[in-house]
Amino acid sequence: MGISRVDPIDVDANQPGARTPTTRVLMVEDNAVDAAVLEGALVSDTKPEFGNTFEVTGAGDLDSALRELSGHAFDVALLDLALPDAHGLQIVEQAQAAAPDLPLVVLTGSDDARLARVAVGSGAQDYLVKGSFGAADLMRTITYAIERKQLQLAQLDEKDRFLSLVSHELRNPLTVINAALEILAKAEPALAGKDAELVEIARKNARHLCTLIDDLVDSAAAAADRLDIRPEPVASGTLVTEVADQLGFFAARRGVTLRASVDNGLADVAADRTRVRQVLVNLTTNALKHTAPGGSVLVEAAAHDSAHVEIRVVDSGCGIAPEHLPHVFDRDFRGSGREHGANGQGLGLGLFVAKTIIDRHGGEIWIDSVIDRGTTAHFTLPVA
Repeated sequence: MGISRVDPIDVDANQPGARTPTTRVLMVEDNAVDAAVLEGALVSDTKPEFGNTFEVTGAGDLDSALRELSGHAFDVALLDLALPDAHGLQIVEQAQAAAPDLPLVVLTGSDDARLARVAVGSGAQDYLVKGSFGAADLMRTITYAIERKQLQLAQLDEKDRFLSLVSHELRNPLTVINAALEILAKAEPALAGKDAELVEIARKNARHLCTLIDDLVDSAAAAADRLDIRPEPVASGTLVTEVADQLGFFAARRGVTLRASVDNGLADVAADRTRVRQVLVNLTTNALKHTAPGGSVLVEAAAHDSAHVEIRVVDSGCGIAPEHLPHVFDRDFRGSGREHGANGQGLGLGLFVAKTIIDRHGGEIWIDSVIDRGTTAHFTLPVA
């Protein structure tokens, strides 16, 4: 489908020759009749209050749309929710993954408006029911979708700056508190029983607060693509056994068996040791928290293919509900109380940061889970 334009309207009548802005539209629609209606609406003679032209690029399936998104810049995408190679929320999710900052307007038939509303709840800016709008409605929806997305991005940027500032300001006094508590802990034999118990409670909560602040700082850096990654050759098997040893005491206190398993002859991976350890500790700690006493957690490293090593954390815990699985790596996602377990007091940032770290390494991360049968978290890293 070629490029179409709406006749421009002067941006300012008092400024002759002023250039009219262009809105670049990706139209993803496989039905030729519906595509013609959309294109006709955008090239109609209707001249509403919009002082811009519209450039339209067509795609007849999701695969073609993703190729367009990878090779060209657009201001908005119109997405049909029923395509030959994809249907429903899958289309919205893949478009968001390919172009996170792109405003999305979904298109649906009158019998599937509920799905369109769900798509808006999942990140699209608006929806239109086919056959129920004209040119002015379409242009207005596109314009407002772009404005809403710009506002969302501005708010997120402000939120990240605020979180980063507050987190750094909290770290200094917390460092002093932790140092004082460590001194008191060393004097614990001289303390009365109740006093020693109170010191330990304070230490535990101070450590938890440190973890929350670290998560805030990392999530702000991840959202702004500022996470520092410095790959070097690393023995993945060594990382697995070190983390299992590190968390062994925590596992024993919870009554959970924690084991490590490493294939023989594994190649080194190209990884930032500190960041990958952070991911592995997060996944293993989550597994331990969500596994009842008497259960087990296995951390293992094995060859994935000739170019990647796969690390897995397998637990026998409560599992994750199927409707939550597509969202576990979303920022601020916390799932249900059942999935958090008794000690689930985090901010829902750990998996978001973990995915960002693995993505930056050129690896993949995913989760399989069955309710009441357990969860397996996988991630891959490239061979050094």
